[in-house]
Amino acid sequence: MDARFDIMDNALAVKFSKRFAGAALLLVDFRAACLVAAGAFGVILLAHATWLPRRPAPHAGEPLLGGWAEVLRNRRFLAFAAGYSAYLLCYNQLYLALPAELARVGAPDALGWLFVVASLLVVLGQLPATRWARRAGAARAMALGFGLMAVAFAVVAAALGCVNAGALDIGAACSGWLAALRLAAGQVETGRADRVLVIGAEILTRITDFDDPKTAALFGDGSAAVLVGAEGEGDIGPIVLAADGELADRITADHDERLLRMDGHSTYQVAVKRLSEVTVAAVARSGLELEDIDLFVYHQANGRIIRAVGERLDLEPARVADYVAHMANTSAASIPLTLSLLREDGRLRPGQKVLIAAIGAGFTWGAGVLEWGVS
Repeated sequence: MDARFDIMDNALAVKFSKRFAGAALLLVDFRAACLVAAGAFGVILLAHATWLPRRPAPHAGEPLLGGWAEVLRNRRFLAFAAGYSAYLLCYNQLYLALPAELARVGAPDALGWLFVVASLLVVLGQLPATRWARRAGAARAMALGFGLMAVAFAVVAAALGCVNAGALDIGAACSGWLAALRLAAGQVETGRADRVLVIGAEILTRITDFDDPKTAALFGDGSAAVLVGAEGEGDIGPIVLAADGELADRITADHDERLLRMDGHSTYQVAVKRLSEVTVAAVARSGLELEDIDLFVYHQANGRIIRAVGERLDLEPARVADYVAHMANTSAASIPLTLSLLREDGRLRPGQKVLIAAIGAGFTWGAGVLEWGVS
């Protein structure tokens, strides 16, 4: 009788465990529940690490970090490390924490497969040479960028309270502000507008590949504006514009990769040649000589380009503005930002004649002469 009773009791226990092993035992074992929760968090952290944005390039004057300092500033790596640590802790301990019934139904293995998938995503996101990962991250950033840029001009006008003003965007890369200034001057001169606000704004870091040593340290974000009107002192002389689509492949940002690519050597040669030519053309169009110009304000793309143009035209270095180290290449925002810095430094004064010139992707380039009238 005793033996039979033991057999019946064991049978009931086995039946009970099979029926409730999937729920009751997990709830009873608090340690296992905590490990599962921590493991799930690790999976989320691992997946999230894939989509974290890359750390922006350092600002001008900010030292480049190396070794552990660089690692500690890399949010993608820290998220990956934390998530993978959670994986190792939870997956290795889960077999010890779970009741035997749950271990037999494969709960740790299911969680393990989740970690495998998450780890694969992170590896794809961490490898700098993985074209798919770069495209995914860049597409995410560019989607936001295009969404903002598509209506930026109208949003800015509304934010400034310019409810009766028209608004438009001019896409001419680094020479865009110069082209906009020519349009604004024409509107005022013909009486079609009383005042025109000309804004140059760029967010180039969204399409900068920070793994490319040839371009990562060149570009920056910035914005500046000038108000053009008929009243007051000063004058805007002729502005010469030009373009050559045969050179379009020198600087690109295609729809597939969504990252800025540049042939640096060719761009340098074209920039020096065209900026020198258009400087002479704009000064001549204004009826002046190079000696009559007080300041030469070139698009702050590269210090070597600015110095080379100055040497080719035999310009005194003190008359050539060079603020590249202060703001990097901010494209269409470059010239108005430089004018602002010159004014702050006391180098830009009323009555001075200023040559402004820019060249950018496309290629597009231009130059004009201003007589500064703002104290």
